[in-house]
Amino acid sequence: MLRTLGEMPNLVDVDVSNNGLFGARWDKYSLAWLGTLCHEVVGAFGQFLRRNRSLVALRTSSNVLGGYYSDGELKVVDADPQVCIACVCLVIGVVCSYMSGLELVQANFLFYGLSMPDKSLVSLDVSNNGFRGPGSAAVAQLMATNVTITDLDISSNALGRRGVRTIAAVLGRHNVLTRLNIAGNAMGDDGAKFLAQAVSTNNALVHLSMGQNAFGVEGAVAIADALRENTTLTYLNIATSECQGRGLRALADALLESNSTLAHLFVMAGVSCGACQ
Repeated sequence: MLRTLGEMPNLVDVDVSNNGLFGARWDKYSLAWLGTLCHEVVGAFGQFLRRNRSLVALRTSSNVLGGYYSDGELKVVDADPQVCIACVCLVIGVVCSYMSGLELVQANFLFYGLSMPDKSLVSLDVSNNGFRGPGSAAVAQLMATNVTITDLDISSNALGRRGVRTIAAVLGRHNVLTRLNIAGNAMGDDGAKFLAQAVSTNNALVHLSMGQNAFGVEGAVAIADALRENTTLTYLNIATSECQGRGLRALADALLESNSTLAHLFVMAGVSCGACQ
């Protein structure tokens, strides 16, 4: 399959989500990762992406590219640095050192191919790949160096508040990305505050999905403050957050008093406030 892809110079759209191409995939019935991540295949796919100059959209969701989950811990199958360096795309290169067998001490996810200036990629979906906190540095690095990706989906990667903080530090001054899905990353109130600070200074983002992140009133108030400063965001999804009461009031006040650009606000799963103006 990878050989065939390499012989298609005009390929513009690739979707290899949740298909076991890399040796592991997410099984929605057993709610578990199945298989073992094969770095040789990942490396070959990386080489394909490094050579490709035409790809516009890439979806590789649910392929456990960050490693794999076992007993609640993120563990990496192959710790060979040479194999990792061969993975020149996505957040797929992994450099690891271990103590006492399976204890993960260091995991650095390397971006190369997608950061090159001759790329044409516009949309990238790497959701549900088990990156967790260590992978956030790779995402941030890609955001800082790639100048073509405008649509990025990093949802459901368990980045946590620290991972979100790393990404937010780049997002605040980013002027390329217009759509970001960072939902389902367990950011909590602290993560929501970091993201809100980035939104307040970002002048490019139009569409932001950050629901299912377990933040409450404090996070919602921070987002409301950010909306008073932001002038580009037209869509915001904070569905299934716990921001009732004072949090919702803060959002409403910000929209009524200071924000004239946000058109759609989703605050509950499957329920929209509709047009906010």
